[in-house]
Amino acid sequence: MQRSKLMFLLVALALAVALAVAFGSGWFGAEPLPPPGPANGGGDGDTVVAGPNDQVDAPPLDVPPHAPHVELKVTSIERFVPPPKEPSRARTQRGDELPTRLLAGIGAGFDADPQRRGVAMARVSYPDGDLLRQVVVEPDRVLPVTVGGIVTMRGRVVDEQQKPIAGASVWFGQLDGDGGLRAVQTDEEGLYECDVRIGEGVPFVVRAPGRASTWRVLTVSLASRALDATLLPACTLQVQLATSATDVDARAFVTPPAQLTTGIAQWPFFLQALTGGHAIDAQGRCVIDDLPADGAAGIVVRHPFAPPALAEVRLKPGLTQQIVPVRLAQQRRRGMVVDEADAALAGVAVFSHFERDPIGAGGSLRLLPPHLDARSSCMTFSDAVGAFVVGVQEGRGQVLSLRRYGHAGRDVPWDRVPEQGVVLPAWRGGDAALRVLPPRPGTAWTIATDLGGGLRADVAQDEAFRVSLPHAGIFDVEVTVAIDGEVREQRVWKHRIATDAVDVETPIVD
Repeated sequence: MQRSKLMFLLVALALAVALAVAFGSGWFGAEPLPPPGPANGGGDGDTVVAGPNDQVDAPPLDVPPHAPHVELKVTSIERFVPPPKEPSRARTQRGDELPTRLLAGIGAGFDADPQRRGVAMARVSYPDGDLLRQVVVEPDRVLPVTVGGIVTMRGRVVDEQQKPIAGASVWFGQLDGDGGLRAVQTDEEGLYECDVRIGEGVPFVVRAPGRASTWRVLTVSLASRALDATLLPACTLQVQLATSATDVDARAFVTPPAQLTTGIAQWPFFLQALTGGHAIDAQGRCVIDDLPADGAAGIVVRHPFAPPALAEVRLKPGLTQQIVPVRLAQQRRRGMVVDEADAALAGVAVFSHFERDPIGAGGSLRLLPPHLDARSSCMTFSDAVGAFVVGVQEGRGQVLSLRRYGHAGRDVPWDRVPEQGVVLPAWRGGDAALRVLPPRPGTAWTIATDLGGGLRADVAQDEAFRVSLPHAGIFDVEVTVAIDGEVREQRVWKHRIATDAVDVETPIVD
């Protein structure tokens, strides 16, 4: 009997709990509690609308009668090209990040394909002098490397008969404050000693007069042992242009041939990215004196008035000469590059090319400098006052492309290049938007725009309205203010530059 009473009490208690849960959760018509959080979106005092799917449900605003209504029409004039993304930074052993830039190989240069996979030579900023490190490039990212403390590396440099080479240059990828190579020299016994920062991807480059330069990549650690090198006799290559190079900055670059031999495979192609290649003198000549004395090598000549000229040469001991024909463009055009404050921009990469042929660096597994494969481009750089002279080839679709780190890239048809200078604005993130200021203080207002497929919004008093642009670039912006359907004010902002949020003033109406 008592057991039956106990069971009855347990069932009654369970039923009471179930009823309480049901009423508390709204099963029988009770209002459920709302989740915690703000009642409306936005922030920073702006009404933000980035697109039809980004609008935030909010209580309707109390827009008074006769409130100003703004019509915003936006016309895209030009789309900017983003500068290269800064790759995953190198790190110290303590975890401090070090600014890093790809110098040669996959991903280096401008407009590189972010989906390429391979290796690159990176320049890592370090307080006592930059460092070069080979890094692994994967789609949309670069695997970071770690830079550690200092270890002393020792070794010996000899020739093919194992005799010591005195005065050989040994370099572990370290640069001085001026960007020069911080190398050490071997003594009379061919011995060297060098302090090197610990880490992976360290280039070990050995050079000597009359000898073929060679390199390999290392992981330097406290356990590193003596590091020796053997230098073989060199081929001295004299490149002669079949055209005049007077008063222009023409450069020759060594590239891998179709058939690689061991000597050319071990030649440090990436060093040309530091030096800008081999300078060609006023007689159209340059001498490259550290190539291996067997196999072959490719030669690319970059001339500001001609697309790249190509040749392949057989390498042999002693002096080898190679004539490279250069096909000069039919025209030469002068220009200027300035920033948004009209100040000259030096060191801007200038490409004159057919629109159908992009300048994008394909990248090379042999760590070549970028843009040697931009076959239709005449290329140069702006000087200290922002000026440049570049060749323009015959044919339709000729484009002037300007690129600089930290700045928006521009592709401008030559017939639209302004004489007073092309503005290359700073890149401020690329999240381009318009921030429309209110047309009347102290009152709510409405706006409609053709952006985002057609947006309309009510805006609270003294708040701005922010709407995303389809891309960073140059835009014409037309603002019309009406009251009760009657246009009161209208203004057109021509060629507004946007690489982030840009304020758009609306005419103030009474």
